[in-house]
Amino acid sequence: MIETLFNNLCAESGMSNFKSLHVYGEAFELSNMIYGRINLLKELSLRDQLFRSSTSICANLAEYCAFRSSKQRRHILSICVGEANETEFWIDFCKEQKMIGEELHYEIIMRLESIRKKLCGLMRTIPVHE
Repeated sequence: MIETLFNNLCAESGMSNFKSLHVYGEAFELSNMIYGRINLLKELSLRDQLFRSSTSICANLAEYCAFRSSKQRRHILSICVGEANETEFWIDFCKEQKMIGEELHYEIIMRLESIRKKLCGLMRTIPVHE
């Protein structure tokens, strides 16, 4: 019921429901997977930074749906790509430091690549000039 009300409100205001974006779902799954796996990391500041960068993708996609202007939407998607890049850096660092194994590293990198492709695809749907 609440989701239906939210969808109706979004439709009336010209906004979209961020949960309906495929890239949001994929990024949300990745954030949950990373959170479940990084709790085992001993380095608290690294764990927090990795959690922040991975969840920022989802949080920024939620904001994206509230914006109407093409300029704002393009900007927030650029931030999402930046957060995906930052997450990849931290995952690469964890692998190099032997904090995570090759298999987990590969799985996360492949998911990040898919997310970045979807973000770029979404960016291409936004008019450059309003």
